[in-house]
Amino acid sequence: MFSTRSVRRNITAVMKRLSNPKSKACCGMLAIVARSEIIAPTPSGHIPMYVGEGRKRYDVPVEYLKFPKLRELMMQSQEDGFLDFKIDGPITLPCTTDTFDQFLNQAKTRSIKSEQ
Repeated sequence: MFSTRSVRRNITAVMKRLSNPKSKACCGMLAIVARSEIIAPTPSGHIPMYVGEGRKRYDVPVEYLKFPKLRELMMQSQEDGFLDFKIDGPITLPCTTDTFDQFLNQAKTRSIKSEQ
């Protein structure tokens, strides 16, 4: 099992790479996905994620990575259960779109409350 410290360190590294406007990390993920399908560009400050069996695409704000539920889903999506800051390809989350929609609503509500 991996320590909480190492998981947090890797999540922090992912957040830094994706939130840096000069970073090519998000563009690299898009290029990999673009080889197999036509996709819309991801807005700045967002991460493309695919959810459910139908692989519905969501553009998730980077700030939502601070929520434990999303980090847990991302770790489950990795084969070894360890979130690597060098993710190759799109992030596909192992949950239903209904569950993910509920998470997004909760995350949006929490983000609004923290801004006030």
